[in-house]
Amino acid sequence: MQFYLLLILGMLFSAFSVAESSVWQIAKGDHKIYIGGTIHLLKPEDFPYPGEFDQAFEQAEQVAFEMDLDEANSPAFAFSVLKEMRFSDPSQTLESTLSPAVYKKLSAHLEPYGLLQPMQSMKPVFVVLTLTVMKYQQLGYVPGVDDYYFKQSKKQNKDRLFLETAQEQFGFLTSMNEINADQMVSSSLDEIEKIEDLGGKMTQFWKQGESDKLFELADMKSKYPQVYQVLLKDRNTRWIPKIEEMFASKKPTLILVGALHLAGEDSVLAMLEKKGYTITKAKF
Repeated sequence: MQFYLLLILGMLFSAFSVAESSVWQIAKGDHKIYIGGTIHLLKPEDFPYPGEFDQAFEQAEQVAFEMDLDEANSPAFAFSVLKEMRFSDPSQTLESTLSPAVYKKLSAHLEPYGLLQPMQSMKPVFVVLTLTVMKYQQLGYVPGVDDYYFKQSKKQNKDRLFLETAQEQFGFLTSMNEINADQMVSSSLDEIEKIEDLGGKMTQFWKQGESDKLFELADMKSKYPQVYQVLLKDRNTRWIPKIEEMFASKKPTLILVGALHLAGEDSVLAMLEKKGYTITKAKF
């Protein structure tokens, strides 16, 4: 069921010296926990990850993830994804949903894979997500930081916590169906053409701990304000009470979320700072 996990992780997007990492310390009073910004998809050669991740992980009694990756890979979840990916009205198709110009543009991407007809019954957002995942796979990307530490936490019997369910996260993606289909498909196809360059730069900024540059590169807030609101700002807001509960437990904790959730004025870190927490880059 790995494809369904990649479908979600794909939304979200060489060796060199590393100045900083993407791990922060959250402190208040005499207690602290750690939060790491992750890249969901990376290449095998990007391993090992910056040492701060391992150090924060080793200190943690509990590790929090965006969602339960076992749930995301379950047959039950796969079935619900497949059901939601298709139009509820059998007479509706991609061709009838999109303008002739955008449909022609999409057809040029689908035809080489023989997918134009098989995908006629799929909603536009899931068509472009599938194409995005396929492009990442062609470039050699595999599940990255979250997947690695999820497996490590199971091996070491660490408590695992989740900020949302896989079904909730998938629900945020389905809400993108409300966005203008022509605009979403056309801009997404343009972005797919840039994935090789974009992916390399995002990985570099992540390894160097340059979250602001990574955030600017993604440019989601100005390019896709509705997506930004749903996938980043709204989710960040929902996570804050859960993170505060983890902090209040006084247990050594590592929280792992996508790096874009930790940058910008609406980030998890900015929201926690407003609530009186001190945020600094982790030093071990």
